[in-house]
Amino acid sequence: MFNQISWAIYLKVVCVLLVIYYLVVAIKFFSKELSSFFAPGSALSRNNLSKEREINQKEHVSGDQSYPDLLQSDNTCTATEQAVDDTFLQVEKLAATLKAVVDNAASNSMIKEELMLSLQFVLKNYHNLKGSPFLIAINNLIASECDKYNLPQLNAEELAMLWN
Repeated sequence: MFNQISWAIYLKVVCVLLVIYYLVVAIKFFSKELSSFFAPGSALSRNNLSKEREINQKEHVSGDQSYPDLLQSDNTCTATEQAVDDTFLQVEKLAATLKAVVDNAASNSMIKEELMLSLQFVLKNYHNLKGSPFLIAINNLIASECDKYNLPQLNAEELAMLWN
């Protein structure tokens, strides 16, 4: 039975079925637009339809203006993100400075007390990081840099004293 159906007939039937399917979908979901598109004076209707779409897009784009609370919360998030970025930049700057101080201490063969004074002097400029979550990371950086250059190790109590 299937041997009697050629590929050409099969493709014609599939194409007809696809056209019917898409017509049904278009009528079901876009009946309003189609009726205004094919209505008398369709050129004007087409212009009105495109104008409606433009208005809907403008409302969608300018929808932020109708929700000032959402805009304000976005600005708050942006301000918070900016504060976090500023803090992170300060931490990066401090890390570079601490690395330079420890490198200088190693090259000048400083004793433990001189190293602690140098580190205290640097940390005094970054007092706002004292209670931050970055405190542990900064203390770990100091310990690892001291270990890297074979300088005397600072215990947790001494590292805490550096911030005072």
